Amino acid sequence: MEMLGYPDRDALLARNAADLYADPDERAVHVQDWLQRDRVLGFETRFRRLDGTTFWGRINAAVVRDPEGQPQYLDGVIEDVDSHKAAEQRFRRAFACSATGMALAIPGGNFLEANRTFQKLVGYSSDDLSTMTWEDLTFPEDRDWSRILVETVLAGQSDSIDIEKRYLRHDGSMMWGRVSAALTRDSDGNPREAIVQLNDVTAAHELRQRLDADMRTKDAFLASASHELRTPLAAVLGFANLLGSSDMALSNEEREFATEAIAREAGKMAVLIENMLVASRAELGTLYLASVEVDLRAQVAQVVETLDADERQAVEIRGSSSVRAIGDPLRTRLIVQNLVVNALQHGQPPIIIDIGEPGLEQVTLSVSDSGPGIPEVVRMSAFDRFSSSLPLGTQPAQLGLGLWVSKRLAVLMGGDLSYRYAGDSSVFELTLPALPAG
Repeated sequence: MEMLGYPDRDALLARNAADLYADPDERAVHVQDWLQRDRVLGFETRFRRLDGTTFWGRINAAVVRDPEGQPQYLDGVIEDVDSHKAAEQRFRRAFACSATGMALAIPGGNFLEANRTFQKLVGYSSDDLSTMTWEDLTFPEDRDWSRILVETVLAGQSDSIDIEKRYLRHDGSMMWGRVSAALTRDSDGNPREAIVQLNDVTAAHELRQRLDADMRTKDAFLASASHELRTPLAAVLGFANLLGSSDMALSNEEREFATEAIAREAGKMAVLIENMLVASRAELGTLYLASVEVDLRAQVAQVVETLDADERQAVEIRGSSSVRAIGDPLRTRLIVQNLVVNALQHGQPPIIIDIGEPGLEQVTLSVSDSGPGIPEVVRMSAFDRFSSSLPLGTQPAQLGLGLWVSKRLAVLMGGDLSYRYAGDSSVFELTLPALPAG
């Protein structure tokens, strides 16, 4: 009586039962269900108090019949569920408006409800999902292990799932999703509904894959760098020890050879270290580049001068001697040096450095050799950072850092560096802005 706002039992009994309903027609529907089904049934509806205010209540009742089976009255109880209903409404508002995909599903069966975010993520409407199961949305290769996880939850071995797996959208595309699902159970412990939360983590997953790949590549690069530094360093130490040994009587020719070898091997180390420093500064955005007149022929000549006699014989310089570009002389020289060293190490003579006739807007310089060229399967990634023409872990490793640095420097100076295999020649072509006439 207190729940309905009546002062005593007589005041309550004086009212028609329909008056207790906020919607009397709803009571008529409930009465028909009680009469037809003839067992205890529960309904949630709004009841009206004596003062006219309403509240949510749950009525559980059954029809009482006489010995002849005729209905006499309803026997039941009313429970105030206003606070539960308010909580349910708050949940439904959060469910509908959540930026996280949310759904309710029958365990192992169809989806009961799905919010707009969930529908957008998977590309299916609420009506579509009502005829689908979680397996229909799961990427085929992930279904077997996902099924095992679901079975462990249904069996009570786990309370929830929190995993990343692949989903198959309506348009056939694949999405990496992070799904959290919890199972509700009835008073007897039987599964009732699965509450599912889904977020698109495709971008984060791809980023992790790129970072993992970068870490593996950097590890390979460090191993490769140490390998390439070790060879010239061993030569420098060996010849230095030879020159410094008091036990060795060396001729002037032998001393000259050892000194030249030290200078040559130290030069190789200097180029490698310079590439590493440039790469680091370029990544940090602290690399300074001049923008002045560059005499391409002079830069090429300085590079060739650093080669030993046998290497110089393998190189031929062609083209104009009066080509001027705009750029950084030091960085231009590093690019040419990287291309020539690459041709010497991996190509075959003759190695031709060809300085093209100047155009109105750009000048070109190409370095070609007669070797087999970059394998076709890795040509697209030849200028990638730490790229290699050999599998990771293969020794001796080929750094590829010089090509990435050269490409980056060319672009920063307003030009480009490209590769092609033309006929029987492997060709790298550098373009730089031309010095304006006059």
